[in-house]
Amino acid sequence: MKNIKKIWIFVLILLCNTFAQQYLPEANLTISSKNVLNTSLNNVKILAVMVEFQEDTDGATFGNGKFGSIYKKNYGNKIIDPLPHDKLYFENHLLFSKNYFSKVSEGKVTVDYTVLPNVITVSKKMREYSPLPKSNDFTNLGDFSKEVWQEVVTQNPNMDFSQFGLFVIFHAGVGRDVNLPGSLGNERDLPSVYLSQNQLKKIYGADFNGFPANNSLITNTVILPETESREISSVTGDVLLELSINGLIVSSIASHLGLPDLFDTNTGLSAIGRFGLMDGQAIFAYSGLFPPEPSAWEKIFLGWETPIVIENSGVYNLQSVAKIASTFGDAKIYKIPINNYEYFLVENRQRDVNNDGIILTIFDNGSIITKSFPKDTTGFSIGGVDTLQGVIIDVDEYDWAVPGSGIVIWHIDESVINSKIAENKINTDKFHRGVDVEEADGIQDIGEEFTTVFGDIVVGEGEAVDMWYLGNKSKLYKNRFTFDTKPNSLSYSGANSLVTISDFSDISNRMSFRVTIGSDRISYNVTNLLSDNYSYNLKVDDDYYLVKQRDLYKISNNNETLIANNFTNENLRPAFTLNTIAGCFNNIVNTYDVKNNLLLTVNLPENITSSPVITENGDVLIGTENGKIIKVTNSNFYYVNYSNELPHPIRQISRDITPLLYDTIGILDQSDYSLNQGEKYIKYLIGQGQINPPKNIVLTNFNRLFLVNEKGIIQIAPNSKIEDFCIVPLLNNGLFQIIFTEKNKVWAYNISGSVCDGFPIILDDDVTLEPFVQAINYDEDKTPDILVYDKKGLIYLFSGLNKKLISGFPFSTGSQIACIPYVNIDSLSGTKYYSISAISGNKLYTYSLYPNINNMGLEFVGYYGKHSNDSRLLKQDNYEHQQEFFPEERAYNWPNPVYGNSTFIRYYVKNSSNVNIKIFDLAGSLVDEINTYGFGGSDNEVEWDVSEVQSGVYFARIEANEGSSNSGLKIIKIAVIK
Repeated sequence: MKNIKKIWIFVLILLCNTFAQQYLPEANLTISSKNVLNTSLNNVKILAVMVEFQEDTDGATFGNGKFGSIYKKNYGNKIIDPLPHDKLYFENHLLFSKNYFSKVSEGKVTVDYTVLPNVITVSKKMREYSPLPKSNDFTNLGDFSKEVWQEVVTQNPNMDFSQFGLFVIFHAGVGRDVNLPGSLGNERDLPSVYLSQNQLKKIYGADFNGFPANNSLITNTVILPETESREISSVTGDVLLELSINGLIVSSIASHLGLPDLFDTNTGLSAIGRFGLMDGQAIFAYSGLFPPEPSAWEKIFLGWETPIVIENSGVYNLQSVAKIASTFGDAKIYKIPINNYEYFLVENRQRDVNNDGIILTIFDNGSIITKSFPKDTTGFSIGGVDTLQGVIIDVDEYDWAVPGSGIVIWHIDESVINSKIAENKINTDKFHRGVDVEEADGIQDIGEEFTTVFGDIVVGEGEAVDMWYLGNKSKLYKNRFTFDTKPNSLSYSGANSLVTISDFSDISNRMSFRVTIGSDRISYNVTNLLSDNYSYNLKVDDDYYLVKQRDLYKISNNNETLIANNFTNENLRPAFTLNTIAGCFNNIVNTYDVKNNLLLTVNLPENITSSPVITENGDVLIGTENGKIIKVTNSNFYYVNYSNELPHPIRQISRDITPLLYDTIGILDQSDYSLNQGEKYIKYLIGQGQINPPKNIVLTNFNRLFLVNEKGIIQIAPNSKIEDFCIVPLLNNGLFQIIFTEKNKVWAYNISGSVCDGFPIILDDDVTLEPFVQAINYDEDKTPDILVYDKKGLIYLFSGLNKKLISGFPFSTGSQIACIPYVNIDSLSGTKYYSISAISGNKLYTYSLYPNINNMGLEFVGYYGKHSNDSRLLKQDNYEHQQEFFPEERAYNWPNPVYGNSTFIRYYVKNSSNVNIKIFDLAGSLVDEINTYGFGGSDNEVEWDVSEVQSGVYFARIEANEGSSNSGLKIIKIAVIK
């Protein structure tokens, strides 16, 4: 655990009941629309009033309800924020806020103020306006505001209230904003809050527009105490704890400008420490005298700064965020995108830019003086400010309140911000904050509570070692921020962001660092699209082609050009090769010559019902609603099966691979197979061509998957709804396996209908996978690897051999992928790589994957097999044959012991054979017999129903016979437990 300083002046900010900045103007806006400087909001004109209560002797509040009554003895003017708390006193505090916003916004925000001279006395005692402890009902505070402003309006009948935008009540007493040892008896003080118009509507209803004020309206109220200083009890008597209200005033104005709270508003605990403004540790930094500058995200959100987006690898310079006499012309904030919603912000925070310590301007006993501190010292540090007196009205460098100097890295998730900003709960989930500090020491402990050996509770705060710089002595610090460091640069989903930040320089007003986008094996680029309504994408050379609804577009050098309207029907997938793109619209076949930029259209006499297929010589095959197959060659067409038309529309064409049978066609319509009542047609078919025996894999309109082979029809995964599938030779034996996804699982089935060894691959429970599956040969083994995608846009690559996630995966596009990603093998300067193009939102992400192997291959890249839509599998020629006909080690049952109603008896046969299974009990009596068929070259399994048998031990005799050629036998033991 890092060395945590015990700052007992701030143990808890008592959240919603106390100092939660209640509701934000424009809280329903997205971040992108909020990042516009609002000139009306940023010219803040404040009307402030001083308010007292009916006098009381209530032990649950500090003081008696009157100004200056909170102390038991006279401390004179030797303390911060000394008495009298009058008009000049509050004007000096507002002067501090004016100076603060002028500096940190670099003049973009101006604050002007008027403090009314008369003290208003309300009709009730303080406790009657105070919310109950731990209550979120602010009705009493609303009624308090209403009464105050009614009285102000009555006393000032000629005042023009419309000239003011923010209305502040300074009341007698202290705020119910801190919970400190010995400070008992303040549970009925008023919490400090900003009541926006939205919050007042929650109290008074949706029709509330403001408190009437001389033909104008008062639409908000800030409620603040005269001081946060208070006497607390100790073993030696009462001790004065000195706390200023400067930080409270500044944060209240920031709430009015639109900033949400960045502490944990469920618990009141810190979330960003003193690295930004809207956190309790910052608000009460240096005993509340002055907070640090707002964080990079806060400045961007308010429209004060625009970050420089880093899209390329390189070395970048970063100047201090504080305004100094001479700048370097470098960026103040860099933004490094992770995905559509997440990104890193990088800023350089320096405590002492001018290298002259800190200079404070103080109103002290009627005079304005300055006081300098070259360093933190006893009596002036984050732990206490006993050497100061008066009201602090200005500070030359507000970032003196930051814990140290160096680079701060922020992890921002706008999806969290947008979903939680209306509730003011951006940082309530400490494991997934909307605005988070990447703590460089590797120990994420800002806001964590710890108990000391003495039983005291202390709260972790940001420290100098949480900043990034050369020479950071933290044990875990590596001067590098990447996917495997602590902290790491992964997205919140755990995906590899492909971002590495390294080589941080020494602490300086101008610091540098290196950014690497991608890795030695993965790189990517992003193209902005005109919209997010795309259905297909492909890549030819350096250009991308996308289908938006029915139209074909080309993207070249980030420019989007329309190639053809009505290029394809929305339910028909285009086909393409490196030379040709084919699409079908109604009765028209469109072919686009990529090399020559030539669009050719051919009108047919009947409507097209199948997706086009491109042959090796560039011809296009289509099926029609009248059961015809037509070949299109250039501008000509002819019927392939004119004399043998089918009685139903052709939905898919599967081309045979046998070169001796030129253009042999496999035709699919609803009459081909009788699968199941209600199965109206087959959606997709993959034909295994002349591989003996022939096999077809079909997916019906009910999303049920079937194998059709020499023994009939086998349903795969009968309880699953399968939308897409992939066919790959995982076992390197010349046969293919069927792969599909189901929620968070990746399944693989043999052609016999049995589950492949090592499957399913199971991901986390909160993962929902997309239906499309693809395969590439990426790692060093000879087995194809499996590409799957989840609903959040994560791209996974699993080794087909060991079923493990390959290093560097998953990575994320940020949001759900809009259509099936395009996968291809590309080449640059002689180096081959896999290219994956995926549309996510209104962006096209293209990932380049560089495997360190030579036998790259695309096994299966779409639900029609390949981009040409030929729906066929290539026979695997180079594979390792299983020499043994019936290997005994591959005969077993699972699960074993059997606790349920069934178990699966599994076996392998080299060649297709008849299989007999006899099951005996311990007495040798025959209990059951199963006759089945084993498919050659594949693991097979058959289910044994044990629901009618007793608990006990059984023996299964498995015998396989391939006529008189081969035979095999094994006896396995099965335990049934009920």
